[in-house]
Amino acid sequence: MNMRRISALLLLTGLAAACGATTTAPSGRFHVTFTSDAPDQCSRPCLTIAWVDQASVDQGLLRLAIRLQNIPSAGISSVEEVLSGKVPGSFSQSTSTFVFSKWTPGEFCERLGKPVRYEVNEIASSICCATFYSVGFPTPAATDSLSGNGTVVVLTYQLQQAGVVDLNPGIGLFDGFRATPYGAQVRVE
Repeated sequence: MNMRRISALLLLTGLAAACGATTTAPSGRFHVTFTSDAPDQCSRPCLTIAWVDQASVDQGLLRLAIRLQNIPSAGISSVEEVLSGKVPGSFSQSTSTFVFSKWTPGEFCERLGKPVRYEVNEIASSICCATFYSVGFPTPAATDSLSGNGTVVVLTYQLQQAGVVDLNPGIGLFDGFRATPYGAQVRVE
């Protein structure tokens, strides 16, 4: 397969993941399918999960972006949520399908050009998932608020074994409004 076809395939896979579609990525050891409950474009404020960097599956990694859409002009200065995962059909049964590895900043808060505080950690490190993420300005001024769309943080997980995980990005309660949270499902084979 030539480089243009590979680039086109990765671009189409990335666009499909961003648009609420089901996407898959094979690797030498794992085959991953990601299905988002989010619409292509939210008509109201929403909190979503997107699969980014599908090629990282070849390295045994799953990279998930926490994204906000349609945040009103009054804006927000911080996001504090828990990405939770459970075995489908269970109340809250955890799984070792993948485990938290690391995080990288998103552009949502970074675009103001001011210092941003990131606190990201897994509540229980040997299972998936209860990844706490708190992102915002250390001492926000009245003008330090963000609106619109953007990625809050990118969470990287190490793939461990086959399984299916239902993910929820949090409850979506912010200063004076609610962002509808949309979950996703990850199938690792």
